[in-house]
Amino acid sequence: MNSNIEISEIKPTEYHELSTMVGELLDEIMKKINHKVFNFNREETELRAKGGAGHACRGT
Repeated sequence: MNSNIEISEIKPTEYHELSTMVGELLDEIMKKINHKVFNFNREETELRAKGGAGHACRGT
């Protein structure tokens, strides 16, 4: 299998989109396992992306 994967630092214009995608992914996981295991807040995730060297999610 030959895949071209590119990893780049998030741009400030992408913070909102990234936080929305994180929420969608977490929601999809919870639906799949039929259990609410994540406490997601899009605004907080966006703030983490802005101040966390490109990391939108961190363990608590």
